[in-house]
Amino acid sequence: MAPKKATSTAMTQEEIDRLIATNDALTATLQSKTATKDPAKMSATIARHNPIKYDGLGEPSLLGDWCRDFENVFEVLNCLEELQVDQAAHYLKGKAGLWWNRNKAMIREAWKENDEPFFSWKGFKDTFRGRFVLEHVRSKTRSEFDLFKMTEEMTIEDYHNRFMELAEYVSDLNYGEEVLALRFEKGLTTHIKKRLAAGEPSTIDRAIVYLSKIN
Repeated sequence: MAPKKATSTAMTQEEIDRLIATNDALTATLQSKTATKDPAKMSATIARHNPIKYDGLGEPSLLGDWCRDFENVFEVLNCLEELQVDQAAHYLKGKAGLWWNRNKAMIREAWKENDEPFFSWKGFKDTFRGRFVLEHVRSKTRSEFDLFKMTEEMTIEDYHNRFMELAEYVSDLNYGEEVLALRFEKGLTTHIKKRLAAGEPSTIDRAIVYLSKIN
């Protein structure tokens, strides 16, 4: 009897695309069922997660840590975008809290001129970075982002995490997902680029999914 041929367990790009699309659809369905528009209920739920507070002092990285902490909370709780700024603002204190209370009305009014439905979380982050991170620090970090590459000692997770931290400092340039994905791929080591080439991912998340399947 002829030996059975080994069955390949590697996923094709079509299968990966289908998996991502299914996951996105499921996520959207769950979000539509669980999202709350009640600010008071959301505030009480967020409080149980004990998010960190930001006072506008210390290293610039503290602002990034604070933003990422809230983004994790927003994702877990499925906080609607229109609620995010006000919910996070409850956790400003000291210099940062005082500055926001004095300027929020003016900032929101200026935002309305852009015909946006509400002051977005991205706009909030960009505003705070412009106020509490010195220009020379932002310029230095943008330069690091432009030159950032994965080293042989880094894991994919290490590279991805640092890349996303640096990418925050170019968010005001409104790079699209495809542009960021190309920049992400450009910084990978040569042997990983070769493994990724056939997958042709169009976003960073797709690249991460693909790499996890061929790793």
